[in-house]
Amino acid sequence: MNVLLVAASAMVVAGGIACVAGRRPAVIALGAGLMLVAVALVADPPPALLPLAARAVAAALTAELLWIGLRSRPPVGGASALAWPAIGFLGAAAFTVGYGSAQGMPAGGPPVALGAALALLTLTVVALVGRFDGIQRSLMALPLVAAAELIRTAFVGPPSSLEGLVVAGLGIILAGVVASLSAGPVHEPAALHGDPGVAVVRDPRIARRTPQPRGGADTR
Repeated sequence: MNVLLVAASAMVVAGGIACVAGRRPAVIALGAGLMLVAVALVADPPPALLPLAARAVAAALTAELLWIGLRSRPPVGGASALAWPAIGFLGAAAFTVGYGSAQGMPAGGPPVALGAALALLTLTVVALVGRFDGIQRSLMALPLVAAAELIRTAFVGPPSSLEGLVVAGLGIILAGVVASLSAGPVHEPAALHGDPGVAVVRDPRIARRTPQPRGGADTR
C-alpha cells in the first residue's frame, strides 16, 4: 500500500468531514479546499506539477468564495444531528468497506480511491438527512463532485488534465452559487431557539426576531 496515497485519501475524507460537519465558515472553506486538492493526489501515477498547481489555485479560489459567502451568515447546527466524531467514524467505516471491495475488482486505479469515494458518499448522505437550509444542502454537491472523480479514478485510472480542470471549474461554480445564495435571508426553524412561538429571520445585513401569534390569542 502506497503511504502517499493513503495520506491523500485521509486528507480527502478529513476535508469532506469539515465540509459537511463544520459550523464555522473558515472550517467549511478550508475543508472544501483541502478535499479538492487532495482528491487530485489519489492517483497512481500522480498528476504532473502544472495540472496539480492549477487544481491548487482553483481549490484556493473555491475556499475563498465559500468563506466570503458564508462568513456573513450566523453559525447554525452542523450537517446532521451526529457530532463530528460519529460522522468521522462512519466515514472511516465506509472507507474500509470501499477499500476492501476494490481488492477483488479488476485493476483500474488505487483501491484507496474507491474507499475515499464511498466515505464521501456516506458523509453526504448523513449530512443531507439533517440539512434544513437550501444553501447548506448545496454545499453537499462539493463532496459529490470529489466522489465522482474518485470513482472514475478507481475504475478507469487517473483522469486527464482536462478532466481535472473540469472538476476544478465545477468546484468554483458551486462555491459561487453558495456565495450568491448566501446573500439572502436565512429562515431558521423556531425549534432551534427553544421558543415555538418565535420565527427567526436572519439577514446578512439585518437580524430580527419576529413574534408570531400564540394559539388563538388576540395580537391587536
